[in-house]
Amino acid sequence: SRAGDAGRGRVTRRRPASFVLGVFLTLLVAALSHPVGAVCAGPHAVGESTRTWQDPERGNRSVAALVRYPRQAGTASAPPVEGCNFPVLAIGHGFTIPADRYRFLVDGLVPGGVILVLPTTETGLSPDHAAFGADLAFVTRALAADAAFATAAGPLRGVVGHSMGGGAAV
Repeated sequence: SRAGDAGRGRVTRRRPASFVLGVFLTLLVAALSHPVGAVCAGPHAVGESTRTWQDPERGNRSVAALVRYPRQAGTASAPPVEGCNFPVLAIGHGFTIPADRYRFLVDGLVPGGVILVLPTTETGLSPDHAAFGADLAFVTRALAADAAFATAAGPLRGVVGHSMGGGAAV
């Protein structure tokens, strides 16, 4: 609530400036990093995949994630659009919030040409924040090395998060 609204029971909702700026910069960089061409321009349909990768640097820790990507024509599981160097953005979920609750980000970013990776780890009541942060960094590398996405993902990678995921992202 604002100081002038104290006592009147009004609560205002604001998007944190850093969140809005982060989304804006992600979209700007995504737009500038794509090769020119009709196939890369979009809007794209949203493809969906679930992946589990093993992180050898952490004792082969199993890291599961939802992947949402610009897809070729067909069903939701159709392959990604290739050759466009799409940026890869890992999104860390909030405390006890399932990764699939971030559909608004999927719908806003993927059609414009951003590959989103949403780890589904550390969902319990006592999550390991450091492990979740390492998962966020790992999934961007794992996706770029994944044969199914290697020709779609570009070199630009980022990590953001909400609530607990935001803390783990820094």
